[in-house]
Amino acid sequence: MLFHSSSMDRTRGLGPWDLTLCSVDSSQPTAVGIIGAGRRRNGLGPFLARWCERSGLRVTGISGRSRDRTCAVAEDLSGQLGHQVVPHETAESLLASGIGAVVIASPPAAHLESLHLALQAGVPCLCEKPLVAPHQLVAATELLDGFARRRLLLVENCQWPYVLPAFDALFPQAREWPVERIAMGMSPSAMGMEMIPDALPHVLSMVDALLPSASDIEIKQVQLCGQNETGFGERENLLQMKCQVEDRSLAVELHLRHVAEQPRPAWVAIDGLRMDRRIGPDYSIAFAAAAAAADADVAAAAAADADADADAAAAGDAAEGERVVAADDPLALLVDDFGRRLERFFADGAMDADFDLRLRRRWRWYGQVLGALGLPRAGDVSTSGGSPAT
Repeated sequence: MLFHSSSMDRTRGLGPWDLTLCSVDSSQPTAVGIIGAGRRRNGLGPFLARWCERSGLRVTGISGRSRDRTCAVAEDLSGQLGHQVVPHETAESLLASGIGAVVIASPPAAHLESLHLALQAGVPCLCEKPLVAPHQLVAATELLDGFARRRLLLVENCQWPYVLPAFDALFPQAREWPVERIAMGMSPSAMGMEMIPDALPHVLSMVDALLPSASDIEIKQVQLCGQNETGFGERENLLQMKCQVEDRSLAVELHLRHVAEQPRPAWVAIDGLRMDRRIGPDYSIAFAAAAAAADADVAAAAAADADADADAAAAGDAAEGERVVAADDPLALLVDDFGRRLERFFADGAMDADFDLRLRRRWRWYGQVLGALGLPRAGDVSTSGGSPAT
């Protein structure tokens, strides 16, 4: 398979924010490139490619660090998608190929360089979480400022807000009152303290989704519970914090337990009402709640139990005493949302200002939490001082 490279970096010699936006033919599906599509360890590249296509986008090219791996993945995707997917030697070559949007699915340490290149090229971006590695938070702030100045669309792949309809189906009246507690249970593949930056964007995205109109939130009382002398391990550990929202406080918990194998357990609880994710055949997804909790808090939903159980058949059988609802894949819903935002972006020539502000405030919270935990920030880099290679 022909391997494409770019002999000329179209951004070289230009200021970082002064290029024109990429142009697209509105009569054709938006061409999308994927950086890191061949990532082996916990990579979402192939899933993102599939959902991009189902959302009406067209994956035309990929790039990666390994020439052989990138060519093999491109050939495989070409067969799956029914059209040519071109392998590119570099992210620069991919971004110069005429794509209208880029998906960054590489490991977090490689995100910074790719985001910088996308910003220079004026290409809207969907980036895997977290946007950058913890030691690159200063650079992330600079990049977010750059995307905001250019009003260029940037979306972080935080899927959990898209499962709230399932929560509402299990607990119909639960969100009629102000939320006081949010808890999530995650099982990152990362080990030790690395679990925190990997999972933290998820719970912060839920805080943002449940409190979208809050002018700002002050993060307070950040603490780790349950550690032993060896730090995080196989057993569950707990990150706690308080979010001060105007005249009230929101308690937030992130329960972390390393699990090496898929599917990994995950759950979310709002004001003590908990639902657990269930993964069935072909990655069908459902969410389950204990029947006792549902009956105590949502008696009016009892009539819907039979329908909910029937809908869950595609995602495996419910355990005894559980109420279950089937759910769409939140990754698919996020990509659908990205596609709709792309349409509006190309129609209006700018991203939604409120969406940008919410992304920026989540990253401010992210930095506050990591700073409160004293996570290493040695070697922090800026966009002007260099960044890791893709």
